[in-house]
Amino acid sequence: MKVLKGVSILQTLNDSELERLTDAIRVKNVAKGEVVIREKDHGGTMYIIESGEFKITQFDDETSEDVEVGLLDEGKYFGEIALLKNEVRQATVTCTEDAVLLEIERKVFKRLLGGVEDLLKRNADLYDEITKQAMDKAHHK
Repeated sequence: MKVLKGVSILQTLNDSELERLTDAIRVKNVAKGEVVIREKDHGGTMYIIESGEFKITQFDDETSEDVEVGLLDEGKYFGEIALLKNEVRQATVTCTEDAVLLEIERKVFKRLLGGVEDLLKRNADLYDEITKQAMDKAHHK
Protein backbone atom coordinates (compact mmCIF):
# COMPACT_ATOMS: atom_id res chain seq x y z
CA MET A 1 0.00 0.00 0.00
CA LYS A 2 2.79 2.43 0.90
CA VAL A 3 4.47 2.02 -2.49
CA LEU A 4 1.15 2.38 -4.34
CA LYS A 5 0.26 5.56 -2.46
CA GLY A 6 3.53 7.07 -3.66
CA VAL A 7 2.76 6.42 -7.34
CA SER A 8 1.54 9.66 -8.89
CA ILE A 9 -1.11 8.16 -11.18
CA LEU A 10 -2.65 6.22 -8.27
CA GLN A 11 -2.73 9.00 -5.68
CA THR A 12 -6.39 9.81 -6.31
CA LEU A 13 -7.48 6.26 -5.43
CA ASN A 14 -9.15 5.75 -2.09
CA ASP A 15 -7.96 3.09 0.38
CA SER A 16 -10.58 0.59 -0.76
CA GLU A 17 -9.48 0.89 -4.39
CA LEU A 18 -5.83 0.61 -3.39
CA GLU A 19 -6.58 -2.54 -1.39
CA ARG A 20 -8.30 -4.13 -4.41
CA LEU A 21 -5.31 -3.23 -6.54
CA THR A 22 -2.90 -4.63 -3.94
CA ASP A 23 -4.69 -7.99 -4.14
CA ALA A 24 -4.08 -8.12 -7.90
CA ILE A 25 -0.38 -7.24 -7.86
CA ARG A 26 2.37 -9.78 -8.41
CA VAL A 27 5.89 -9.21 -7.13
CA LYS A 28 8.70 -9.86 -9.62
CA ASN A 29 12.41 -9.95 -8.80
CA VAL A 30 14.51 -8.64 -11.68
CA ALA A 31 18.26 -9.14 -12.18
CA LYS A 32 20.67 -6.49 -13.41
CA GLY A 33 20.74 -6.49 -17.22
CA GLU A 34 17.31 -8.09 -17.63
CA VAL A 35 15.04 -6.50 -20.25
CA VAL A 36 11.55 -6.12 -18.78
CA ILE A 37 9.82 -4.74 -21.86
CA ARG A 38 11.12 -4.41 -25.40
CA GLU A 39 10.19 -1.65 -27.83
CA LYS A 40 7.68 -2.78 -30.49
CA ASP A 41 6.60 -5.88 -28.48
CA HIS A 42 2.96 -6.26 -27.46
CA GLY A 43 2.27 -6.05 -23.77
CA GLY A 44 -0.52 -6.20 -21.27
CA THR A 45 1.31 -5.43 -18.03
CA MET A 46 2.13 -2.26 -16.11
CA TYR A 47 5.06 -2.20 -13.70
CA ILE A 48 5.71 -0.18 -10.55
CA ILE A 49 9.27 -0.06 -9.23
CA GLU A 50 9.43 -1.09 -5.59
CA SER A 51 13.23 -0.99 -5.55
CA GLY A 52 16.05 -0.71 -8.07
CA GLU A 53 16.66 1.32 -11.21
CA PHE A 54 15.73 0.90 -14.86
CA LYS A 55 17.06 2.47 -18.05
CA ILE A 56 14.65 3.49 -20.82
CA THR A 57 15.88 3.36 -24.40
CA GLN A 58 14.29 3.95 -27.78
CA PHE A 59 15.53 2.95 -31.21
CA ASP A 60 16.67 5.93 -33.28
CA ASP A 61 15.97 5.31 -36.98
CA GLU A 62 18.53 7.92 -38.06
CA THR A 63 21.48 6.35 -36.23
CA SER A 64 20.12 2.78 -36.10
CA GLU A 65 21.04 2.67 -32.41
CA ASP A 66 19.22 2.54 -29.10
CA VAL A 67 19.26 5.92 -27.37
CA GLU A 68 18.86 6.28 -23.62
CA VAL A 69 15.91 8.57 -22.93
CA GLY A 70 15.57 8.23 -19.18
CA LEU A 71 16.07 6.46 -15.88
CA LEU A 72 13.37 5.28 -13.51
CA ASP A 73 13.70 4.33 -9.84
CA GLU A 74 11.60 3.55 -6.77
CA GLY A 75 7.97 4.63 -6.98
CA LYS A 76 8.08 5.30 -10.73
CA TYR A 77 6.09 3.22 -13.20
CA PHE A 78 6.22 2.10 -16.81
CA GLY A 79 4.09 0.10 -19.21
CA GLU A 80 0.93 1.95 -18.17
CA ILE A 81 -0.08 2.41 -21.81
CA ALA A 82 -0.56 -1.38 -21.89
CA LEU A 83 -3.43 -0.95 -19.43
CA LEU A 84 -5.20 1.40 -21.82
CA LYS A 85 -4.48 0.49 -25.39
CA ASN A 86 -3.55 -2.58 -27.35
CA GLU A 87 -0.44 -0.93 -28.78
CA VAL A 88 3.15 -2.02 -29.06
CA ARG A 89 5.63 -0.93 -26.42
CA GLN A 90 7.05 2.55 -26.98
CA ALA A 91 10.46 1.87 -25.42
CA THR A 92 12.76 -0.80 -24.06
CA VAL A 93 13.17 -0.91 -20.28
CA THR A 94 16.27 -2.63 -18.87
CA CYS A 95 17.17 -3.25 -15.23
CA THR A 96 20.43 -1.50 -14.23
CA GLU A 97 20.67 -3.06 -10.74
CA ASP A 98 18.88 -5.94 -9.01
CA ALA A 99 15.32 -4.77 -8.46
CA VAL A 100 11.80 -5.62 -7.38
CA LEU A 101 8.80 -4.77 -9.56
CA LEU A 102 5.09 -4.83 -8.86
CA GLU A 103 3.17 -6.16 -11.89
CA ILE A 104 -0.41 -5.30 -12.77
CA GLU A 105 -2.01 -7.10 -15.72
CA ARG A 106 -4.47 -5.24 -17.96
CA LYS A 107 -7.29 -7.79 -17.67
CA VAL A 108 -7.07 -7.87 -13.86
CA PHE A 109 -6.80 -4.08 -13.62
CA LYS A 110 -9.88 -3.54 -15.77
CA ARG A 111 -11.87 -6.14 -13.86
CA LEU A 112 -11.04 -4.58 -10.48
CA LEU A 113 -10.67 -0.88 -11.25
CA GLY A 114 -12.20 -0.06 -14.61
CA GLY A 115 -13.03 3.41 -13.28
CA VAL A 116 -9.35 4.30 -12.96
CA GLU A 117 -8.89 3.91 -16.69
CA ASP A 118 -9.79 7.55 -17.40
CA LEU A 119 -7.14 8.67 -14.92
CA LEU A 120 -4.51 6.57 -16.65
CA LYS A 121 -5.61 7.77 -20.08
CA ARG A 122 -4.94 11.36 -19.04
CA ASN A 123 -1.52 10.34 -17.76
CA ALA A 124 -0.83 8.31 -20.90
CA ASP A 125 -1.11 11.53 -22.90
CA LEU A 126 1.46 13.12 -20.59
CA TYR A 127 3.66 10.03 -20.91
CA ASP A 128 3.47 10.24 -24.72
CA GLU A 129 4.44 13.92 -24.60
CA ILE A 130 7.40 13.27 -22.29
CA THR A 131 8.57 10.40 -24.50
CA LYS A 132 8.31 12.62 -27.60
CA GLN A 133 10.30 15.39 -25.90
CA ALA A 134 13.00 12.92 -24.86
CA MET A 135 13.33 11.58 -28.40
CA ASP A 136 13.47 15.13 -29.80
CA LYS A 137 16.33 15.89 -27.41
CA ALA A 138 18.12 12.68 -28.39
CA HIS A 139 17.88 13.59 -32.08
CA HIS A 140 19.44 17.02 -31.45
CA LYS A 141 22.55 15.73 -29.67
